Amino acid sequence: GFNRPIFDFNLFFDRNVFKPFLSVYDLIPKDGRTGIGNFLTNLGEPLNAIHGVLQLNPKVTFTSLWRFLLNTSFGMGGINDFARDYASLPN
Repeated sequence: GFNRPIFDFNLFFDRNVFKPFLSVYDLIPKDGRTGIGNFLTNLGEPLNAIHGVLQLNPKVTFTSLWRFLLNTSFGMGGINDFARDYASLPN
């Protein structure tokens, strides 16, 4: 009973959101796709910091927090990877 509505939703999402997005995404120049990837990676940095806290790994925690702050502030919201290019912080 639960599986059919989930399948229908996934099918709807795939046909009406995901495939149209991919057809437009292919038209974006390489630099634009890189910026989108950087932005999405930047959104994951707070979660990486939380994982670092839970693993008691201060290096991962502070690197992720610092990357997030630098890229959000100076990297135009994370579109440019300021932390890698100017602060030499690893991904």
